[in-house]
Amino acid sequence: MDQRAAFDQVVKPEILNRIALRHRFLWRMTLGFAAGAVTVLTFPPLSILLLVPVAYSALFVGLRDLSFGRAFLVGWAFGLGQFGFGIWWIAESFYVEAERFGTMAIPAVAGLSAGLAIFPAIAAALFAEIARRGAMGSLLACLLFATSWTVAEWLWSAPLRADRLRRRF
Repeated sequence: MDQRAAFDQVVKPEILNRIALRHRFLWRMTLGFAAGAVTVLTFPPLSILLLVPVAYSALFVGLRDLSFGRAFLVGWAFGLGQFGFGIWWIAESFYVEAERFGTMAIPAVAGLSAGLAIFPAIAAALFAEIARRGAMGSLLACLLFATSWTVAEWLWSAPLRADRLRRRF
């Protein structure tokens, strides 16, 4: 018996395929988190606008050929990176009275980041599900990605719009 046959008897190829798929998914989650963190550099005071297409292209590539649930998780990792690094300054307000509120700073920012990350996750899942159902070219996929992102941003801002309408009337 050669080495390959002995190895196949000990470790089944199906198990190796599942491990490889899980490993690739973790890389996609890491890519999503890193791309989200890079978007923070595009906001003031740094305003490195050249990183906008880099970050969103990385997310776009990371979402290709994923199921609804996995795309949701990759999008959530993107949002966690974006909001986790983007709203760290909120923790400063907890340290005004550090004796009373200092222990709540990190859990509050982490919870807020995790909650806000749901909206990029919705956009990612919406994109992945529609893209998976229909065969489309690259241009149409890019437009679908932008539309999914716009819908998620619209959902996110809905409470703000409702508050403005209440004040008007």
